[in-house]
Amino acid sequence: MDLLTHDSESIESVLRLYAIPSKFFYVPNGFGQHKNHRCIIEALQILKQDGHELRFVSTGLQDEPRNLNYYPQFHSFLKTSGVDHLFQMLGVVPYGHAMALMRQCIAVVSSSKFEGFALSIAEAKFMGKAIVLSDIPVFREQAPERGYFFDLDNPKEFAEKLLRAYRDYTQEIDQDQYAMACKNRHAAIQAYARSYEDVVLATAARARAKERRHRVT
Repeated sequence: MDLLTHDSESIESVLRLYAIPSKFFYVPNGFGQHKNHRCIIEALQILKQDGHELRFVSTGLQDEPRNLNYYPQFHSFLKTSGVDHLFQMLGVVPYGHAMALMRQCIAVVSSSKFEGFALSIAEAKFMGKAIVLSDIPVFREQAPERGYFFDLDNPKEFAEKLLRAYRDYTQEIDQDQYAMACKNRHAAIQAYARSYEDVVLATAARARAKERRHRVT
């Protein structure tokens, strides 16, 4: 089964299961500090002040082993933010459900401060989704065609990009982009595999070179 492919019935069943509206932004990131969820809440506050209430759904681990206080502090901030009703946290869900949410959403959102290689961005690209994402080097390298980049230090710009993605969205465009992505998926998977292989080979080559230098010295 191709977990990146979902029919309307399977998507509707996932939306009903979690009581999710049909239009929402999707945040497929666990609560590591570098994922920077607080930035999303600040953008939601700006949007609400301007009269816009956009819904968000978040999935992923709700803890941060490197800082056990991080998630409780975020949760407390969310509850007093005035926009907690707009940010729905589901925790860890089955992968098939996560892919159904990605397929249905207006856009995928990632406000990370840094990443190694963001798998969720690659998955969103495979579906032809719009992506609202922080302007960091690794995201630029992944070069999503439907990317809305924002400055991490500018929550107002983040809010503006979210609103633009919301206004740009139509079901027809989303379906057309998905159909095109499905057609090109095989080539995209091959390109991703080659890119990953290049990273592994380059890392191995650096390790061998370092080992040779140590032997010489």
